Amino acid sequence: MFEPLDTLVKFMSMAGQNGRIDGPRRCPANRRKRVVRSWTKLRQGSQYTDLVSCPRPTPGQHQGTLARAVSFQRCHSFIVTIFRALPPLAAARTSLGEESEWYTTATIKVAAVTNFALFVTAGATKDRTAQEHPVMTRTIAPEAPPLDDRANRLRQAIEAVNGILLGKEESVRLAFSCLLARGHLLIEDLPGVGKTTLAHALAAVTGARYQRIQFTSDLLPADIVGVSIYRRDQETFEFHPGPIFAELVLADEVNRATPKTQSALLEAMAEGQVTVEGTTRALPEPFFVVATQNPLDLVGTFPLPDSQLDRFLLSISLGFPDPRVERQLLTSEDRKLLLSKTRAVFDTSDILRLQADCERVHVSDALLDYVQALLAETRNSRWFETGLSPRAGIVLLRCARSYAFINDRNFATPADIQAVFPALARHRMTVSHGMEASVEEQITSMLRQVEIP
Repeated sequence: MFEPLDTLVKFMSMAGQNGRIDGPRRCPANRRKRVVRSWTKLRQGSQYTDLVSCPRPTPGQHQGTLARAVSFQRCHSFIVTIFRALPPLAAARTSLGEESEWYTTATIKVAAVTNFALFVTAGATKDRTAQEHPVMTRTIAPEAPPLDDRANRLRQAIEAVNGILLGKEESVRLAFSCLLARGHLLIEDLPGVGKTTLAHALAAVTGARYQRIQFTSDLLPADIVGVSIYRRDQETFEFHPGPIFAELVLADEVNRATPKTQSALLEAMAEGQVTVEGTTRALPEPFFVVATQNPLDLVGTFPLPDSQLDRFLLSISLGFPDPRVERQLLTSEDRKLLLSKTRAVFDTSDILRLQADCERVHVSDALLDYVQALLAETRNSRWFETGLSPRAGIVLLRCARSYAFINDRNFATPADIQAVFPALARHRMTVSHGMEASVEEQITSMLRQVEIP
């Protein structure tokens, strides 16, 4: 049963004693093409793709010896031998278990050959196949793209969203700041002004797994987090995850659902996990909730509780477009068609790296003094009934960092604080009793009166 894999191990040992590397340039063109064709067939057509993509061995576990020993001329034979070895390896995983010593050793050896085949095919050709399988080195994790490259792609993503949601550049910039600050976004406005389109565009350019939840009065918490269904054949319950297990979740018209259903988002937004039937399940990273809500004076709405509102880092309002932009919307291509043509500029791993880049943006002591002065002023009853909490101050700094990063700076300034502060405070505070001014007007007046150190 395990003869093909034993042959592979023996073949590797022989190569380790007698073989040597012949660089890709010394290999005839016809042999290079044959190697590439064989490897492409293995990677794309094999039902054992998970075995080919198994965890790479650490340096020194056969990989280095193999890379130094195996000649390029034997690479095609190696690929054929791997292909024959995968069925017994899969059978061994089932019968012996993944913790068995034989399976572990065999996996390391197959991974070593896999890495070397990737090395050879990447060096053998410059076509698309080689680009999909870059040269393997002794570094286990792939190197992150340079910071300049990530920043450039971030600018491209912002420009792509601005091309879909016209005339809302500042709102788009705040939405990306919220994403990079590891927060969640609340959009409050009338239906039809582009709230859902913004969420769709963010999902399209970031490449995040996207789910939309349409909140209604009869929506239940299980419709969001998932439910366990009894499997009669196995006599056990099987959990079926809900749409909350996506990387970007659109909670559309969130205030149309009852408070019980709204509370299903609390743990997910605060802890990045959900608890179902006593079992805690982690959500993917990054995890970004974009919630839209209708004005509270519309029929069939339930106000979000303060604890729920505090989970949203920023709250923005898009408003109506100006006449010039509205004319362009009337005469240009439909937004749905534009969304269908939009391609991802980066993937979720790039988002995590960009979030880490934002955390390294410098904040001076003088800026910290300014933030503390703002927090203290919000707690003055002449402005608001209740001021901002310490948690709001922490996320204010985090969001200011990401806003500065989007504007191509590695340091935050008071202008960054002032840019994100209204969106951070408008849903967290209410004006003192008896005042006629709105929350937005009070925030603007307070920002003018607090001196910048």
